[in-house]
Amino acid sequence: MGRLVGANVTVAYLLALVAVALTAVGQLSLKAAASQKSFGDLWRDRFARVVRLGAGYAALFAAVAITAYNLRVLEVNVVVSLSALCYPGVLLLSRLFLDERPTRRQWVGLFIICGGVILYNLV
Repeated sequence: MGRLVGANVTVAYLLALVAVALTAVGQLSLKAAASQKSFGDLWRDRFARVVRLGAGYAALFAAVAITAYNLRVLEVNVVVSLSALCYPGVLLLSRLFLDERPTRRQWVGLFIICGGVILYNLV
């Protein structure tokens, strides 16, 4: 399979962003399962944890499948640089859904990663 041209490149870039989003959601789901508070009912706790773990691993598996496809149709440097955006995604989703306050070090890391992706793609 050769490299894509035209509108197909746009689709490949959108798929790469979907893979980044799925990775962030999958990691957030695993994080939520690990830090889950007890409902007071053992079976309900286990079921909720299994659902979160299953959703997290399913999202991560889908992201890997999309990334494997994108590695066939896009340049490797593009896929790798876009994949780095999953870490800021996890930080922001953790703030929105888990009410975790990012530390100063995490904010600095977020800006370094985003700046690196922008700089890498400009050069």
